Amino acid sequence: MNRIAKLACGLLLCTLAVSCGGSTSMIGMWSDPTYQSEPVDKVLVVGLAENPTNVRIFENAMAKQLKQRKITAIPGTSVFADNAPIDTTVGRKYCVENGVDLVTITRVVGVSKETEYVPGTAYYTPAPAYYGFYPYYYSSYSMVSTPGYMREYTVGTVETNVYSLKSEKLVWSGQSQTVDPSSVNQAIDDFAIIFVGEMAKSGIFGKK
Repeated sequence: MNRIAKLACGLLLCTLAVSCGGSTSMIGMWSDPTYQSEPVDKVLVVGLAENPTNVRIFENAMAKQLKQRKITAIPGTSVFADNAPIDTTVGRKYCVENGVDLVTITRVVGVSKETEYVPGTAYYTPAPAYYGFYPYYYSSYSMVSTPGYMREYTVGTVETNVYSLKSEKLVWSGQSQTVDPSSVNQAIDDFAIIFVGEMAKSGIFGKK
């Protein structure tokens, strides 16, 4: 393989390495068109997962994003016991006594393995033509190609529902997908940023 071909292959590998670093995006959102939003001061953040550590990491990540918007976030783990069913009576009583405006409940909808075909690339490199027009004229372009391959990647789908304490109704819901997360912490940080941002845009915090 000549120097140009080696360089091109190196660039291709770098591109693939970056593309496999993980990405999170919203795939669906809904908001109650009849909901009359009011200024929000406190939000109870509840995460549902088998791993208590991941729940705490998520709730803290959401709290961090809400704090940046001057909203006090109360982690669900400070109210409910780990890996125990949520007692709605206890939860409602706590929210009323502590002036909670909204409750967010987040869960992992599913994790799946997907496969895609990554097509090969083809590009041209000129034949030697350092000695003038005629040698170049009588030469041709040669094609350099890299073969295609199958790539398996992980897709995680997360759903967040937001409930108003005043009406006790669902006022906003959203789903996100994370492709090939580089780490659990990074994935959690990414969708906390996205979810809180989209909630703010929808106006459920009292202003758009």
